[in-house]
Amino acid sequence: MFVGEIMPMGFGVHYVGSEGVAINPFYDILWMIIFVVIIAVIIYILISPLKKQSSSIDNEKLIKIEKDVEEIKEIVKELKKKWEEIE
Repeated sequence: MFVGEIMPMGFGVHYVGSEGVAINPFYDILWMIIFVVIIAVIIYILISPLKKQSSSIDNEKLIKIEKDVEEIKEIVKELKKKWEEIE
């Protein structure tokens, strides 16, 4: 006994409100686009904090580099003074 003998073909495929077959593919594409947009928005929301963290890390690195440069300038000035004293 096969399933086709018990139920006619396509019995489980019929959806309520699917009588307008010409309009149905449009809604399928529309729902697919909406689904893709929702997924893209979720991914963007999940990734955006990572971008903010990386920019703050970059700012912290720049501040540290600026401090290091100032320290190096002071060391160079001190070495220059000592060199002048030696001469």
